[in-house]
Amino acid sequence: MHNKGAVLKQASASFDHLYSNSELFKTLFMATSTINMILNSDGEIILFNPSAEKMTGYTAQEVQNTTPWSLFFNQQNAVNAEHLFSSISKKNTSLEKEMALSSRSGEERLVLWEIHGANLRDGGAEFIVVTGRDITAERFYKQKAEAYKELGNHNLKQILPLKRSNRQLDRLSRTDHLTNLYNRRHFDDALQRILQHPNRGDKTVSLLLCDVDHFKAYNDLYGHIAGDLALQQIAAILSECSQRSEDIVARYGGEEFALILPGADCNGALSVATSIMDELARIKIIHEGSPDVPHLTMSIGAVTTDVALLSNSNELIRQADQQLYEAKKHGRNIIMSLNHATHYGVFT
Repeated sequence: MHNKGAVLKQASASFDHLYSNSELFKTLFMATSTINMILNSDGEIILFNPSAEKMTGYTAQEVQNTTPWSLFFNQQNAVNAEHLFSSISKKNTSLEKEMALSSRSGEERLVLWEIHGANLRDGGAEFIVVTGRDITAERFYKQKAEAYKELGNHNLKQILPLKRSNRQLDRLSRTDHLTNLYNRRHFDDALQRILQHPNRGDKTVSLLLCDVDHFKAYNDLYGHIAGDLALQQIAAILSECSQRSEDIVARYGGEEFALILPGADCNGALSVATSIMDELARIKIIHEGSPDVPHLTMSIGAVTTDVALLSNSNELIRQADQQLYEAKKHGRNIIMSLNHATHYGVFT
């Protein structure tokens, strides 16, 4: 985890350099809930506020001297974003544009970008001030309201395209664009719903938290494109190994994945986890930088609970996360359950 104090100190020093008498502006820049960035004349990020860190998944230190279009947009939008940011002249001009932001975890959010060219001279340099406001939910409910309004004036055939648009927007807000799995938002909602309103006959629910071992080393060795391809392969394995229609497979964040298995007992959860490990071992995604084995492996924390005894999803996640931590601590490539532990190979 990065040192936020050091990041704030670095940001403070930069602001002191640019705005020696603007303490209020500095405070607002760092404290607002919108994405706030300042770019140099080459489009490289020099200041990045905590809200931008939260929404993008990148720290201020990581984005220093990189361009927004190389990090926060998918391949289709990256070209448009580069043109957009580059089109701002070195005069006090500004523009607005709606464009989807792709976070580090793969989640896409619709953002209203405001980009301002600023003649904030410091040794001849000029800057671009960028703000971004998440309007995903706002757009969804606006389209939904418009659809209901139109319902009074048009027949059902005319309303269907609007309903399809609403469904597509809702699906976009719940899908991880890299893996096509559900994203963290859908996972959180689904787990809480399953615990509070289980299907008839479901006495238990199981949760698997999965983390790819030594994945940072994999990215460092092979590059982020190879890392993305590996995550897509792993996502396909997870989907194949949880084939029931009621199972929820989600990208939890970065190289972490989560599976909700309604009605599954401990043995059922371990069976799914073992199938995942078997298939990952079979395809052998080469990882010469791993200190353990020369291919990618995964650690899994599993927990099963009686739905009548636990209605708080945070507690179930905490228990599964603790099992995942134990799996990592005991050497990785392990399935660790609250009731049972199995090293992939031999471990009890």
